[in-house]
Amino acid sequence: MQRLTGTQSGLSTVYFGLVALVLAGLGLMAFFRRFAERISPRLAAALLLVFTLALTPHYAWYFSWLVPLLCLRWSFAVLWLTLAAPSLYGLPWLADPFAIQVAIYVPALALVVVDVLETRLRPAKEALS
Repeated sequence: MQRLTGTQSGLSTVYFGLVALVLAGLGLMAFFRRFAERISPRLAAALLLVFTLALTPHYAWYFSWLVPLLCLRWSFAVLWLTLAAPSLYGLPWLADPFAIQVAIYVPALALVVVDVLETRLRPAKEALS
């Protein structure tokens, strides 16, 4: 985290606070969902994705842990992260490590939004047919 926030420890506190809130929110969703006795692959994937991104954003080999999630629940964001993660080791046309991380995580965030919208719209599509 030091590489992203520099010596500004306040940003680290905000970062880990936001991570804790997101993980707590996902945990509460898992606890209070309608069919709590069954495991939701989508929720398990979300928890593992957030946990991996929060704790290991600089090490590409940790993203290989996300590959089994693609068998349980297809996700463009997870596919993107597993394919783009080796670029964390460096790209010839991007020398700045922050620019490399932006090139990986901004499209991943956009793909998470696409995945969420696609999931929300799927029941509406099925009802129309």
